[in-house]
Amino acid sequence: MQQTKRYKLNQIEPQDHFLPQALAENAQKIEDALLAHEERVDGQVSALDQRVSVFEAVKFACGTYIGRYKYDNQDPVTVQVGFTPKILFIHKAGADSASALAFQSYNTYGDRLSIVSGGFRVHGQELSAGEYHYIAFA
Repeated sequence: MQQTKRYKLNQIEPQDHFLPQALAENAQKIEDALLAHEERVDGQVSALDQRVSVFEAVKFACGTYIGRYKYDNQDPVTVQVGFTPKILFIHKAGADSASALAFQSYNTYGDRLSIVSGGFRVHGQELSAGEYHYIAFA
């Protein structure tokens, strides 16, 4: 009786008599290999779950919004991010670039930018018109 090269499974040849023991050995080898593989995968999934839990603990959101002209007395722009940020940074790139930073407890840009429940608000006299990018951290 021959065996496979890689897994050493019994190969019954035409001249061999039917050997139930050879088939049982093959089945046991396959069972043992599958159990070992399952244990390795379970360990990797568990480690991945732990990393995901750590990642989910630190919430952040990023995106864009369209700013209005400085002297436009329209209602404030409110951007919802799904949580109340503790730190917020907004930036507009380009020739008329502008940036602002706000903290939940302290606003560095006066009354033009404020953190509100669920997001942030940019008031009527905001930075300048155009597309702004933001990143908010919980």
